Amino acid sequence: MLIIRREVESIMSRPNVVLVTIDCLRYDRCGFNGHDRDTTPILDWVAQEATIFDAATASGPRTSESVPGILAGLLSADCAFYDELPFKAIPSGAPTLATWLCEQGYRTVAAIANPQLSPVRNFDQGFETFANLRIEDAGDRLERNEPDDSSGGIGARIAEFRSRLRDPIRERLRDRGPRLTDPATLAFLFERVARKRSGWPTVPGEDVIDRLMRTLEPTPDDEPVFAWTHLNDLHAPIHPGRVREGGLLGSPSDLTQFRWDLRRVADRYEPNYAAMYESTLRYVDARIGRLIEHLQAQGMWDETILIVTADHGEALHDRGVYGHAAGNDRFVYDQSRDYMFEELLHVPLLVREPDGQGRRIREPFSLAWLHELIAEVTGLEPGEFPRRSGRESHCDPSSSVLVIADAISGDGHTIATRRGRCKRISECVGGDRGSLDGDTLVFDLEIDPGERTDLSTHQSLPELAEATETVFTSPGNLRPVSGEIDSETRELLGQLGYQ
Repeated sequence: MLIIRREVESIMSRPNVVLVTIDCLRYDRCGFNGHDRDTTPILDWVAQEATIFDAATASGPRTSESVPGILAGLLSADCAFYDELPFKAIPSGAPTLATWLCEQGYRTVAAIANPQLSPVRNFDQGFETFANLRIEDAGDRLERNEPDDSSGGIGARIAEFRSRLRDPIRERLRDRGPRLTDPATLAFLFERVARKRSGWPTVPGEDVIDRLMRTLEPTPDDEPVFAWTHLNDLHAPIHPGRVREGGLLGSPSDLTQFRWDLRRVADRYEPNYAAMYESTLRYVDARIGRLIEHLQAQGMWDETILIVTADHGEALHDRGVYGHAAGNDRFVYDQSRDYMFEELLHVPLLVREPDGQGRRIREPFSLAWLHELIAEVTGLEPGEFPRRSGRESHCDPSSSVLVIADAISGDGHTIATRRGRCKRISECVGGDRGSLDGDTLVFDLEIDPGERTDLSTHQSLPELAEATETVFTSPGNLRPVSGEIDSETRELLGQLGYQ
């Protein structure tokens, strides 16, 4: 019997839906997915009555490539862009989870904290209440003439150092290594100390959850709620206070953590950085616990479907680099212009239903099909979204279907296709016109989950090659939404490593 099956007369015919997306969360760092550190005790408890998807795949390797998949069932090839090609946008008027569920009688609310997910790029489409705390915080500071201004105070000095770090100083750190006697190292440490004083790039998950909780309470007419929150604490640079609150590393000082992070910036292996990441994950897990407690206190938990996933994962020196940026030529496999390996694409997906029983789904699942999954677990009529799986059920899949992830930059279109254990990565190059003449990698994920052995000279995987051709588009085919990125938003993006 499917866990989503309910009596027609049940009061759960229109349950609340709470979607939590966690920036940079890897599948393999979650306790409920077998990690040996106690990183997710709250989610481990929730997982006991949840459906866990063991092969969930992000629709892209970066936030702007993946969140359109989560919210609107879009691949990058389906997206618009805002100002510059890497900054994807949801096309105006495109259906989203919020517009669809609003039509189904849901109240729609969101509280997030990532400058990529802005209203000008239509990530608020369909939400009756939408708060991006990172953008609000920047606007408040500008109105108060506080540190991020250009008046020559500490904010200006921080901006100067940051711009220097992004290019020659960062390259110097990579080439020579982070030595304490090097001016580049001292400049980096100064920037971190100053940034901690003036305003960290990420808003604490506690503040984001607090904002969401203000909107989550029962309505007099029992109107169901669709709520979305996006937590950014795992995104580099990780705040040292969140590491300490997580508690897995004890109480390392700010300066100690900045030195560990320095090695991340230089792409030098630092085992303590992974520990920082995992301790911060425990902090995030506790914030989800606060959200659950609130739902329980409001009498909503027994009528709520909780979905927890990630926009993408994070490289933790798996191939000699950290992060999830595009265009890095230091990968073990430098054929891929965008990072399309499993440490970024393989993400957790937990779906908790009030009457559910713990189970695991092994068949691959794309987050661009999340709209189908929500329709299935709620019993609602499916929405009209562009990307469809062709499956009758995701909670009881009878066969493996094709999964696609992609990313588009000015340099071309990188596409990952997968069916079952077989995966193909294709680099489609050629600027605005584009071509399918780029490099190809082929992996067997069952015997080679780390994607170390390229099988492209032995296996052509014609079905996956055909799917690549079907999805491929030239960068010049994407259409812009009107507007330009303002200097304040560009600065916010720069603080998170976006060029």
